[in-house]
Amino acid sequence: MATATDLPERSGSPPSLGDRWWRPFCTAGDATVFHVDLSPQAEGERTAFSWLNREEQARWRKFRLEAPRREFALCRAALRALLCRRLACANGELAFDEGQHGKPGARVGGKSAAISFNVSHSGCHGLIALAERGRLGVDVDPRSTRRDLDTLIDEAL
Repeated sequence: MATATDLPERSGSPPSLGDRWWRPFCTAGDATVFHVDLSPQAEGERTAFSWLNREEQARWRKFRLEAPRREFALCRAALRALLCRRLACANGELAFDEGQHGKPGARVGGKSAAISFNVSHSGCHGLIALAERGRLGVDVDPRSTRRDLDTLIDEAL
């Protein structure tokens, strides 16, 4: 379970437990899924941005719209915090790379870290899944209202 000490070293003073934007959601075996609140939150967004490394901050600047910027910063900072806690490393030691098929991986001090993770976000919700071994994936999609298919078929055909 994430705690206030999960915050990366570079973050300055960590938010209190009530100010953090991610929470444990569920656990299955050794995998844990965290929910990330991606709703607008000026203070959280400023804090999240400060945790990003230079490359991530440059990537953040390339997003033209506010919502994708917010989603990227909040999810990436939460991922950094959770990985630093699990891998017992400082934020400055953590880096990301891509595996053979484009799957992201974590590196600590230049060495591949033995952890599996996956991130998904949509709208105001993000999910981060972490596991010590194996491969995992997580996906979040916005909920859509049920359509009246009979009426739609009658009108279209």
